[in-house]
Parts: sequence; structure tokens; C-alpha cells
Amino acid sequence: MTMSRVTPDKLHKAEEIASCLQDMGYSINFARNVLFGVCGVTGNSWENLIAAASGTPPSHLPELNDVFQQILIVGAKIFFLYELDSTQSKKIEKFLKSAKSEDSIFLASYPFLTNDQDLATAPRTNQIISKLTYEVKGSTLMTMQFCAKATYRKTHEVGLNELTDDARSRYDEGEVESIKITSKLNTQLFNSVVFNKNKGYLLLGADTSELSSAADQVGALARLKSDFKKLSGVSLPTPKNLFPKIEELYQKKTGRILKVEFITPSDSVNSLAIKQGDRDVRNDSYHKAGELEVDALEKFKIQKAWDYIFSEHTRMISPTITLNGNKKCLHNADPLREFSVKDCPTLAYLTNILEDAFF
Repeated sequence: MTMSRVTPDKLHKAEEIASCLQDMGYSINFARNVLFGVCGVTGNSWENLIAAASGTPPSHLPELNDVFQQILIVGAKIFFLYELDSTQSKKIEKFLKSAKSEDSIFLASYPFLTNDQDLATAPRTNQIISKLTYEVKGSTLMTMQFCAKATYRKTHEVGLNELTDDARSRYDEGEVESIKITSKLNTQLFNSVVFNKNKGYLLLGADTSELSSAADQVGALARLKSDFKKLSGVSLPTPKNLFPKIEELYQKKTGRILKVEFITPSDSVNSLAIKQGDRDVRNDSYHKAGELEVDALEKFKIQKAWDYIFSEHTRMISPTITLNGNKKCLHNADPLREFSVKDCPTLAYLTNILEDAFF
């Protein structure tokens, strides 16, 4: 591995990692599965989980730090997938070997978040932070971590009693109990590049852990693509069209289908998501009957999960892939270039689900 920011004498505490996962927007369920899987600690709230993590034995910290660094690379991302020829692969490998990290606000705090004051003046362009190389399933994975600032909007409801006197006076008392406020916020993105040297594919991934809007996610990915081209000087091919994989993902028996959207024979849009207690949409009796009635439903969105036993403590972890197509992909043959990954803790799991889903 090269340029790792985590060395044996600089291992980060488990409670620091747990707190950072909370601040980054990861779910407590994901963080709990990771911490229990690696360290054997758990908690029913963030406060309890962070407190429990503080008792982690030092012997668990090297593995936890390694997993945390991989979460920053693959944990919650929207990706472009590129299939490269030999010339493009050589250029990408050369760039990844020679590129240097940049002295920036982000580097000073990495692998943790920078403070709000520094983030306000941080650049929106992607800054190279670190490089790591992994051996996974017989393949060499060269990775690069970027950081960048992004802005997003968040709407929340507040009661009138939380407003200032001047703001509250604008509303007729008794008729309005609460209002919705939209705030413009800054966030730090941990974007990444993953190059499979042996199989010749490249992933560009934008961090979605705090970006819930599809437009914000796609915008962050587009900026990463532009910045990577400027830095590397490599003209990449068009990202792989993944829309034809939706039906294949549905039919393939591995994994579980969490959600599917489709067009019925009457050209109406319908969707199914797993219900409480269910594990796979394909087991829904109503849906199965409908599929038997009509030869095939035209699917344009799908979310699929794969279940793995995570580490020695047997906590289950379930990374997901989402292909978020639309009706235009069906009727106009529009391509679908992006796919999303969520709750993925390591490059090994990402490699497994990519090979099952797309190769």
C-alpha cells in the first residue's frame, strides 16, 4: 500500500471512527454492523455506540482503521463504470502511480471531516488526498481518495416557538403551528477512483452519504469526472450503459431484490418494495402471479442487496446496488450510466457484487 494516512503509530480510536461515521451521514445500523463485526461492540443509539466503542481493545484498531479507510472509498457512492482498452489502462496506471497528494485544508484533517469554519473556504474542485493499493480476489486494485466541498439544500420543520419574535410576528397566531425552512449547507465529499489493473475497469465514485437529492449526486459525479480528466490527462471512454443489466439482476438468483419499478402491459408505472418481515420482492405472491399472467414486466429501476457474514463476530452486512433508470430508458432506449452503492464496508465486498451484477 502507498500513501496510507493510517500507520501503526497513528491508529485512530474506535470512538473517533464511530463519531465520524455519524457526522458523515451513515446510518446507525451500518455503523453498528461494522463496529460489532470488527470490535464486538454495539449500542442502540449513537451515544451508546460511541461510548461502547471507547472500550475497544487496541488489538482491534488496525483492522477497524483499515475498514474505515475503505468505507471512505466505497461506503456510499454513485459510480461511473468504464471498461478500458490496454492503452487507456496503461495511462491510468501511470497517473495513479505518479500523482501526488495536494496540500489542502482537507489533508490536514483526513481521514476525518474538516471543521465547518475551514469547510466554508474549502475548494469545490477535487483534491488528491491519498492513494492505496489492495489485492482482492487475485486482482490489484489501485485507489485514489479525493476530497471536495459540495453544497446541498435541507428542509426541516420548526415550530413557531423556535422562531425569533420578529419572525413569529409574521404569522397569524393560532393558524400556523409550524413552518418548513430550507437551508443551504456545506458538506465534505470523500470521492474516489478504483482501478482494477487485472480486469481493466475503472470506477469513478462520488460520495452520497449526505447528498440525498439525485441531482446533487449526479452533479458531484460530473464534477469528479471533469476534475479527474484535467488531473490525469486521460480521455476516458463513455461510461458503460447499465440499463440492460436491470432484468439480469432481477432474474439472477443471487442476492435479494429490495425494490423494483416497472411498466405494466397497460403502460402504467408500478413499484414493489419489500414489506415488513419480507426479504425479497420476488417472493411477493401478488407480484409472482402478475408476472405469470403477463410474460414479462418491463423493469426500469431496481435495488438489490447481497448478505455477507462480516468478520468473526458474525454480524450480517448487506451492501446494495441501485440502478435508477426511468421510462425513457425503455421507450427511447436512453442509456443508464450511473449506479449507486450503499452500506459497502470494503473493496472485497464491492468487487464481489460488481462481478455478480455487471460482469
